Amino acid sequence: MARKDWKYTGDMNLEHGGLFFKLPDAHPLDGDAYDTVEAVEVIDVSSAVGGPDCIHRIERGIIYMPRHLWQDALRGCDWMHRKDGQGRDVIFDGQDEHPVDGEGLIFLVDAFRSYSGIENPDTATVQIGKLTAYDPEPIYEPDTFLRGNTKLTNYVEREWL
Repeated sequence: MARKDWKYTGDMNLEHGGLFFKLPDAHPLDGDAYDTVEAVEVIDVSSAVGGPDCIHRIERGIIYMPRHLWQDALRGCDWMHRKDGQGRDVIFDGQDEHPVDGEGLIFLVDAFRSYSGIENPDTATVQIGKLTAYDPEPIYEPDTFLRGNTKLTNYVEREWL
């Protein structure tokens, strides 16, 4: 799949974690049939649960975002859904309004990722490079081993998106 079909939210360095998501052909506001997004999350295992810096967990599945749960999911992030002065759906982050048909959708995806996670995930653990004598024992046994100079972003785009 082409990377251009996917949006990204997360750290600017994917090695520290991030989430790619792909919108459905129709916008989620177009009806209940489009209340999911396809997602690929990269988890920095050392920050999440401890272990060597070279171990990454990748999950691919769906994030379910039913409209009737928007407020609940957004509340967990101190955000809220409301209508703006022109009657458009926006996400209010406490300071600014973000249109749901624009960057507000990223707020929804982030909120539902925290609220309910990725459903039906296909997972893999990737190790980039060799463990050193100073690395702690890995919590997850790697499924895939990549050379030390491999860029995680390139691997994820090639194999998971």
